[in-house]
Amino acid sequence: MKLSGHQTFLTSNTDFKDVNGELNKFIGTWKYEDISTNTIFEITFYKEEGIDGLRNCTFDRLNANFKLIQLGIEQYNTYTNNYGKMIMGGGFYVDGIYDSSGNATVIPVSTNRYHLSLVEPNFLDDIDASDLTITHENLGIEKLNWVNIVGKSLDYVTNLQVNIYKMPLEMVLIKQ
Repeated sequence: MKLSGHQTFLTSNTDFKDVNGELNKFIGTWKYEDISTNTIFEITFYKEEGIDGLRNCTFDRLNANFKLIQLGIEQYNTYTNNYGKMIMGGGFYVDGIYDSSGNATVIPVSTNRYHLSLVEPNFLDDIDASDLTITHENLGIEKLNWVNIVGKSLDYVTNLQVNIYKMPLEMVLIKQ
């Protein structure tokens, strides 16, 4: 992403535009199939442009519709049902790998790696508990490596985890 306009940390009146089309590689329909568990997950990413942000700024981001089928039964489908906000847009960030001592190895920013948060229906209060990274690969076949790290969201009364995902948290999706 390149900026047009003034560029400071707490900037105002700026358009954060995808002028180089870096988001375009993620746009389209992607599918994961696991015949051993009879699971199909499909997601269609699209770009939203000129979204209003803080301090009179606008930005471009990815959004998506998705569905999950397990054992031949559709678990949910955001293509046909409006469950509300399911994805919180992110961006191209520095990443890190942590060892058992808590030391981090920094992974530089890559325009092939995009970060978001995503929830399944009925997890709307827990969207911030998801740390989804999708990494684009094109080695003859376009793929998205999907890793969703989910922090536990606990019910205040029962103290039981309420955000147990039905979708696989790690998968490889193929461009359709």
